[in-house]
Amino acid sequence: MTLIPERDLRRATIPIFFDMMQCEFYSPKYYIPGYDNHRTNTVYGSIRGNFNEFEHEMITQLDALIEGGRGDEEYKNLFYEIMSQHCESHATMKEQGMRFVTVVTHLMEYLLEYRSIVQEENKENRMSCTVNLLEFYNEINRKEMYIRYLNKLCDLHLECQNYTEAAFALQLHTKLLKWSNDPLPQLLRNEKYPKCETHRSLKVQLYDDIINYFDKGKMWEASLSLCKELIHLHDSETYDYNALAELLQKQANVYDNIMKQMRPEPEYFRVGFYGKGFPAFVQNKVFVYRGKEYERLDEFSGRMQNVFPKAQLMTKLTPPGDEIMKSTNQYLQINKVDPLMELKPEFANRTIHHQILKYYKVNEVQRFSFSRPFRKKESDSENEFANLWVERTVLTTHQPFPGILRWFPVKLSDTFEITPLENAVETMELTNAKLKEANVAHKMDAHLSVNHLGMLLNGVVDAAVMGGIANYEKAFFSEDFAAANTSEKDQANLQKLKNLIAEQIPLLEVGIRIHKLKVHETLKPFHDRLEECFSRMKSAVETKYGIKSPEPEVISIPSVRRIQTLPAESSHSTKSLPDLKNVGIEPKQKQVNLRNATPNGTKNSTANRVQSVFVKPLAANASKTLKKSRETLTLRRTSTSSTTASQESVATTHQTVWYDGKPDPGQPIIELKEQLISQRPRRSECEKRLSRPMSGVFRSSTPPTTPGGASSQSLNSLDEDIPPPLPQKQNVVEASNSSPEIAAAASASAAVISTLPRRTSSNTNALTRAKSKPLPPLPVKDKTPPAVPKKPNRLQSDNKPAN
Repeated sequence: MTLIPERDLRRATIPIFFDMMQCEFYSPKYYIPGYDNHRTNTVYGSIRGNFNEFEHEMITQLDALIEGGRGDEEYKNLFYEIMSQHCESHATMKEQGMRFVTVVTHLMEYLLEYRSIVQEENKENRMSCTVNLLEFYNEINRKEMYIRYLNKLCDLHLECQNYTEAAFALQLHTKLLKWSNDPLPQLLRNEKYPKCETHRSLKVQLYDDIINYFDKGKMWEASLSLCKELIHLHDSETYDYNALAELLQKQANVYDNIMKQMRPEPEYFRVGFYGKGFPAFVQNKVFVYRGKEYERLDEFSGRMQNVFPKAQLMTKLTPPGDEIMKSTNQYLQINKVDPLMELKPEFANRTIHHQILKYYKVNEVQRFSFSRPFRKKESDSENEFANLWVERTVLTTHQPFPGILRWFPVKLSDTFEITPLENAVETMELTNAKLKEANVAHKMDAHLSVNHLGMLLNGVVDAAVMGGIANYEKAFFSEDFAAANTSEKDQANLQKLKNLIAEQIPLLEVGIRIHKLKVHETLKPFHDRLEECFSRMKSAVETKYGIKSPEPEVISIPSVRRIQTLPAESSHSTKSLPDLKNVGIEPKQKQVNLRNATPNGTKNSTANRVQSVFVKPLAANASKTLKKSRETLTLRRTSTSSTTASQESVATTHQTVWYDGKPDPGQPIIELKEQLISQRPRRSECEKRLSRPMSGVFRSSTPPTTPGGASSQSLNSLDEDIPPPLPQKQNVVEASNSSPEIAAAASASAAVISTLPRRTSSNTNALTRAKSKPLPPLPVKDKTPPAVPKKPNRLQSDNKPAN
């Protein structure tokens, strides 16, 4: 009745709520039935001293009625005015009464906001109002209402395909459950899982859905902890090995996806809603938004302007004044912010794969920063770095990202200034960190694209736009700057900047070596330009700031090399690859069996061999047979070329031997001393002449090898007798001069050939096939084909009587 929109009726009926509160507050707490001379006497205890039942019923009815369209802003204000007067005038119920009035007033405020937004098409505002309500019910310990709005939030996220946020919403429900078989109370039940009767059954079902949602959202790291909990449950408590096998397979897929799947890194944006024209829950507040996949600043700004079409976009990052804050219009201030990664303690002082670190750069973050450059005095046209100040702002949100929403309000903001020298030190630290990260990434993944590394190296060694470190030297390493900045902090920053410049050289050197190994042939001029610029930069920096060595994690990966054993004289020799020493790239490892390889008997063969393999030159008159038990040398290949091409290169040219590192002193050294000759007897000269000689087009540059490993032809067989030439062709005139019979036959053949159509290269195959087919038979005109006999009727034949 109080919700009827009549002011006098509301004023008359709202005080009834206070009377109901008093009635429950002064009601007896309990009663004890007593027996005296077989007469029943009731002994009452003390008063309750609270009105919890009334408060519970009041909140439940308000949630249903206001969501159904009852109540308004006037009723909320009138309720607070009348009830607060009655509670303040009551000495005993003042404290509890005012708390109750405040709670109910806030609830009506959230419910009215939710009702005004629920009919709109913008689901993001509905999510914000839903989160406000579920957080409110969680504070007042109304679990059934809290779970109800959690399910509403999960459904909204699923409609928008926000699977990660839907998983985090369901995860809040699991925190209210236990790993026990206790019966599930009505307050904790979920309408989506009516068959779950215990805490454990509902929690396992929720965990399965959460893991599936995390998998759809590509947040595999967040599902690992849930998988481990379920694995421990089925392995130690339920002993359900079928479920355990499925979970282990899921966990294996999770780890595989983390290391192999590519995920877009979301960007974060700061949004300020200034002016009283916005809804109350965002009015004059600042939020941090998590962008969608591949969403950039322009796209995000356009999306926010579509949500608030009346809002004006502010073009500066300066804080707004009172005119904008108190205006009835809408103003949006949007800019990109960078997440500040918080490295896990277990990752400290360890080399972690870049694919793992990429997740923590943009996930599980709560602090963000953005900078605004400014100048305190007139800029120097020659060098602007000496007067480039930076205003840095660090934002802290209420909850870390990702979470139950794609945006969270900012709870703390800290702004400070950075001097030009400190800005230069930060820039150099960031550049060196990027170089180090790129080098380590390429060392751990040999198939990573080199384009990003090339652009990064070019921006450092050939800084044609910004000038590179020359501007820093001109701005901060002059005598005037040193005289004007004599504090210990400035001197320490100057020395730090010099060390960073010197430390950049070994990082660039490693990066250029990696780029040289992986660059495409079409980009060789670009790489030559990089090496030319780096050589000049290296000599200048090492002369001024000394020589620095790279950090251990940059060069700690095992290196491999290739050693050439013979000079490349044959046309089919393998192309020489650059040395990978001190680079640390370990490509795919292949095994090459040298059992069938025939060592060449040149001097360069033994001169260029590595010390772990010895080869004795072949003697011309050697006649030893090959032993049956040969030593097979299996060496590791580190080329990224195909296996077939590498084996052909080793089997035909025998120019390269691949090995991994230096020979182990503990392993025996195998020395090849025997001559590899063929066990098959050589053919006689008569057999050679009867066989058809090979065509020069398909003849290999090296003689074919036999299963024994030696060539089928000796070194002396290279100078074989040349077969006799074919007889010279004669035309028809020359043939007629020889004899009349031959001339007549030649004339007849020429006449027949002239009548035939000339063949072309396109129909040669068709003519060949037509020539081999037999001629079709001639049609028979006089005789007609016999008639086809009629098909007998089975029914008639079956009805005939048997003879």
